[in-house]
Formats: sequence, C-alpha cells, structure tokens
Amino acid sequence: MLMRGIAFAVTLGCAGVAAQAETRPVTGDYQLIEVEGKTILNSPTARLEADGSISGQGPCNTYRGANHAELPGLLYKAMISTRRACLVEGGEADFLAALAAVRHAKFVGEDLVMTGPEVTIRWRPVH
Repeated sequence: MLMRGIAFAVTLGCAGVAAQAETRPVTGDYQLIEVEGKTILNSPTARLEADGSISGQGPCNTYRGANHAELPGLLYKAMISTRRACLVEGGEADFLAALAAVRHAKFVGEDLVMTGPEVTIRWRPVH
C-alpha cells in the first residue's frame, strides 16, 4: 500500500513538472536555428512580447507583427517589414511566410518551437 502511494505521488509530481514546462513564458529574445525544409541566411532574430507580438531582424529586413491569438496560440495576420533591397536573397519570403503560418509555440528542451500546418520554426533563446 505504501509503495502504491509513493508511485502515485511521484506520478503527480512528474505531471506537475510537465505542466510547468508547458507554461513557461515565451517572452524574450531568440536567434533562429532553422525553418524546417528552408534555407534561411543571416541568422534572423525575434523578440516575443507578453501578448505574443513579435519583432526582429529577418534575413534582410526588420519585421514586426501583432499576435491575434491567446498564447501559446499564435496568429500573425499582418506582418509588416521594411523593404530594403537585399544584396543576396537569404530566404526573406520563405521566412516571413513561415511566421505567418505558425499557430502554436512551446518549448522543446531549451528551444522555442513554433508550429503550424506544414511548418516548424526552431529558435534558441539569447541570454
């Protein structure tokens, strides 16, 4: 009986840790690791605010957008960016299209992973 009680307590403790990991705030500064299946140059950055709004430096231009969902949900309807001429096409269009397609953010280990239909973006926190 005592062992069953200990096992139950350990199970509840582990469930609490998993729930806590999912609710970590996503606010902060990030460096792009990858946009799955796309080549993106120049190490884009992102800053996420408490409401999920995003801003940063893309492969060539700066960008920003409001989040139209409740975190951890993401919905960037109208991203805006500067329109500088890029000397080298570094995947700017693919990068912005991927951001527009994400619908959810969560941590996987230390990395922030944004996912949507047919898109995964991985970010590393900048400390």
